[in-house]
Amino acid sequence: MAQLVAEGFHPVIIGKRDHVEVRGLTEDLIEFDVVLEDDDVSRIAERPRFGVAAQTTQPIEKVRRLVGLIRERFPKADVRFVDTVCQPTKQRQNAAVELAQQCSVVIVIGGAHSNNTRELVSTCSRHCERVHHVQSAAELLSIWFTEDDTVGITAGTSTPDETIEGVERWLGEFADFQNRIAEKVGQLSHSTGV
Repeated sequence: MAQLVAEGFHPVIIGKRDHVEVRGLTEDLIEFDVVLEDDDVSRIAERPRFGVAAQTTQPIEKVRRLVGLIRERFPKADVRFVDTVCQPTKQRQNAAVELAQQCSVVIVIGGAHSNNTRELVSTCSRHCERVHHVQSAAELLSIWFTEDDTVGITAGTSTPDETIEGVERWLGEFADFQNRIAEKVGQLSHSTGV
């Protein structure tokens, strides 16, 4: 960002204003704008040059959309975007889209205050109607699932492996339980001639 400012670009950061990474990017800047939603772009004052960077955990599709809105709003301005979204975040977001498109239920595992976990929930929700954010297996509810569901799991980057494994174990045990119930119902139906 410092290089862009030195070249005369007004800095625009895509991210959450109070996020530690955004504060780190802006702490030495005199003037800057932080945008997170489409409406935020309308509050930016006109400038001849904008240098845009993003919080590394923002979904790349959202970042590109906001950069596009800045370019639309200021068609005469020179808008330079420096892609700072980290590769693992991009890969996780792309994988989440594919997963959500193939599943009837998606479980997103991660901390309640984790930005990249919340972004995964948002991304999955655009492609799957039933998305649930949990911090651990203890928060899973059997009413979220039917026996015909295809369930996908994804997790924020800082989610511990043992937490993910706990959710996988719960889902496996729940599926086994559903299968045993279905077998019992099938046996009862057969023995009663139903």
